[in-house]
Amino acid sequence: MKRLPEILAPAGDMTCLQTALDAGADAVYLGLDTLNMRRLATRNFTRATLPEASQRCRARGVRLYLTLNTIVYEPELPELEATLREAAPFIDAAIVSDWAAVGACKRHGIPFHISTQKSPHGPDPDPRPAHRHRRRARNPRPDHRRYRTDRDRDAP
Repeated sequence: MKRLPEILAPAGDMTCLQTALDAGADAVYLGLDTLNMRRLATRNFTRATLPEASQRCRARGVRLYLTLNTIVYEPELPELEATLREAAPFIDAAIVSDWAAVGACKRHGIPFHISTQKSPHGPDPDPRPAHRHRRRARNPRPDHRRYRTDRDRDAP
């Protein structure tokens, strides 16, 4: 059986979420107002809006992932635990980049995917030691300037 790639779309608010759903996304990722790289963005979901986001996704058969892709410092550990405890019924998985978030996901029985921030980089990355127990890893964003330079260098 051939597996198709998952079409994963970002959502910063309910309007963006609905747009992703209407466009046919297989999954949507969102961040709350804390513990994600876009927490300072003008728009984010909150713990109060997460249930509605989940309901909209489930009505369409779309998976919902919560991004927890920041470094989690010791004072933030209780907040991490509380966030996952409250989010667990509404999400299909978390996208994480800190080992504290990996451990918290395991404690709460939440599947997790390794964020692009934690992905292996380099010409021959070996993710096995660093990514044990993960269900999925996001590939790093390539350095397009380097590729353009390599292509230009190799052009006839």
